[in-house]
Amino acid sequence: MTKKFNPTYKLEDKIFIHTIKQDGIVESINRESESVVAKITNQKTRKLERIDVMIKNISPYREKKIESDQLHTKPLQIKVKYFDKEIDKLQKVGIGDWLDLRSAETVKLKQGEYKLIPLGIGIKLPYGYEANIVPRSSTFKNFGVLQTNSYGVVDNSYSGNSDQYHFPALAMRDTVINKNDRICQMRINRVMPDLNVVEVEFLDEVSRGGIGSTGVR
Repeated sequence: MTKKFNPTYKLEDKIFIHTIKQDGIVESINRESESVVAKITNQKTRKLERIDVMIKNISPYREKKIESDQLHTKPLQIKVKYFDKEIDKLQKVGIGDWLDLRSAETVKLKQGEYKLIPLGIGIKLPYGYEANIVPRSSTFKNFGVLQTNSYGVVDNSYSGNSDQYHFPALAMRDTVINKNDRICQMRINRVMPDLNVVEVEFLDEVSRGGIGSTGVR
């Protein structure tokens, strides 16, 4: 079975594979003479199927990424500007680790006070990626502050020469955060793939019974 994608479909290696996974389990993905071919096991029929995307329908940038056929074999490169030369530099990390971010100034807060704490860096992310910022596991224990937006999302357009990253902190007790203290952590993730929202009247036949229906154990 061959499936042709719309020529205007935006392809990128991970997004391409994610789309295939909506139909089945990826068995292989390879480039042939004029197309990128994936073989999947259809989750409904359990049959091996073939998905074929013509190379001419892929932009040169994305074609190069798919042609390599080596996902995550090369380190992702990000460009970092330091607004404060005295804070420790970001460290290269292995797969799965987060980058620690530091306060770029000494901050004194009374209980109930809020401050947007500068982190001393700005980043230019590659196309198709975003930065996600959350507290470290020890942030509240050490400093008694909460991140007010819970989960920070920074897209790659926030990359101007004055676009410094910040941590929105709410003090739950009187506290002092010293310059260069590690107060949060960052991870680079791929953005959401293209998707279509389809309105339906019914979902699955069997319902779970609501939030918390599985009990406490």
